[in-house]
Amino acid sequence: MPDRRWNIIVVEDEETIRNQVKEFLEGEEVAGGTISVSAYADFASAQNLLAEHKADLVVLDMFLGAPAASHADGMRVLDQVKASGFVPFVVYTAKPEAVVDVVSPFVRLVGKGDGGLDRLRAEIDEMFRLRIPQIHRGIADHLDRALADYMWNFVVPHWAELGPLADKPEFVRLLLQRLAASLTHSGLEVLTREIFGTGTLAELAGPDRIHPAEMYIKPAVSRDPLLGDLRVRHLGEQDEHVVVLWPSCDMVSMRDGKLATPKTTHALCARAVNVREMPEFQAWKTSPSNNARERVQKRLGSERAYFLPAAWDIPDLLVDFHALEHIPLAQLQAMEVVATLASPYAEALGTKFLRHLGRLGTPDLDMGIVEGRLFAPPAGPAAAI
Repeated sequence: MPDRRWNIIVVEDEETIRNQVKEFLEGEEVAGGTISVSAYADFASAQNLLAEHKADLVVLDMFLGAPAASHADGMRVLDQVKASGFVPFVVYTAKPEAVVDVVSPFVRLVGKGDGGLDRLRAEIDEMFRLRIPQIHRGIADHLDRALADYMWNFVVPHWAELGPLADKPEFVRLLLQRLAASLTHSGLEVLTREIFGTGTLAELAGPDRIHPAEMYIKPAVSRDPLLGDLRVRHLGEQDEHVVVLWPSCDMVSMRDGKLATPKTTHALCARAVNVREMPEFQAWKTSPSNNARERVQKRLGSERAYFLPAAWDIPDLLVDFHALEHIPLAQLQAMEVVATLASPYAEALGTKFLRHLGRLGTPDLDMGIVEGRLFAPPAGPAAAI
């Protein structure tokens, strides 16, 4: 039998319907666990539990009393949750047509008419099939464990050194650094197994294969330009992509919560060309031979370029280290930030650029001389053998 419990909150002011939903869902099995229902007649009680992040999913009646679009009290609950946290919702209402605007991938809508309970269960099953509650629970539990491990097993034994920092911003930064480190590749592997289980395609893909979307942080987390920023310059009907190659630390405009003057007025950037517009790709498209394909592959793997795979609204791009320009920082800040390369891809971009910039050409060694010496027949009597 499943030993995991999924906490579902039901908010419904009509006692009969509230009890029906609770009895219908209580003890049911879903996603390797058992549903546990907490039912409330008012929003305030449910909000207390939501504030403690104890809910995996909420079944919400959008109206108190007789349904009226002007009294959709559940909207207040939705808005407050969206402003402070995350939990998926299924809106269960007698007047679904009045609140269709709330529907989203994480807010489902079910009418209380004939077969309403079965449709309610179907929407809950779909949420768990998409693993939305599992992801929410997994991340929250992971961060709780990482923080507990750091505080109890590191901070306490090292309190003599860390105690003087406890009331200072540096201590918060230490905590955040530790939490961030828990979400690096090894930590993510553990978290992924917890959410998806063992033997899944996600696990079988292995740690050395990623989806292209994993290379990007989207939306960007900073207004200031960062190493690895992918920004768009709008030129009439044409868009031109540029990638920032300059160190992030020189472009910071806030330090310790205060305005600061960046250390540079310009940032070195490289233009990125759409792969489908490259001459090599166009030649392959016109005549798709193996040789034409190899020329495309050679260009993508060139030492003078860095390939960015397509994801979301990002096309396949090739960052060209020979198409450089120093862009004024103010102009760069005004550009739309499409995404930022995640670590370690931003660092790999910078390293490859510096390696290309610092390359040193030398004449080719005459390997005929070397091979003639290494593979010459042995001298003396052994030569006849």
